[in-house]
Amino acid sequence: MVELVIPEYLLNDKPPILGIDNAVSSDPAILSELPAEVEQKALLKDIFSCLVGGDGAYIKVDPKGIYSIKCIARDSVTNFIERLIPACNDFFLIQKYSETHFEFFNGRVVHALCAALRSFLFDYVSQVASLEVHPQITLPLVLTELQIPIEILHIIS
Repeated sequence: MVELVIPEYLLNDKPPILGIDNAVSSDPAILSELPAEVEQKALLKDIFSCLVGGDGAYIKVDPKGIYSIKCIARDSVTNFIERLIPACNDFFLIQKYSETHFEFFNGRVVHALCAALRSFLFDYVSQVASLEVHPQITLPLVLTELQIPIEILHIIS
């Protein structure tokens, strides 16, 4: 008789790739002392991860699912990040709801709603991924390109 062995990462609530880092640093990183391009690239990497439910080095999620910036950055960069963080929070909330209510015992209507939410989230993640590989990407461009999906995320959440 063959015993079925299920890997540990399939039994966890955390996704295997985009896990949430619960490590807490006492001193915030000071990115404003770096050149502007380096600062923006570091925060762009984090915001792309957070926009699809992950965690970054400078933008972290707390146990309640609320994202916040955990570094010292230039005011202009911080302003753009703070305008994108609500989208991260909304995505996290919608994804959590669609994952926890996708069972048939919740009813057919809720199951269909969760399927529609998952379809929208898939399209949203595809759009974020297409922006991520753009060679000349900047924070204002990310905010401009994702304006309509961010509004839809907020309405749904």
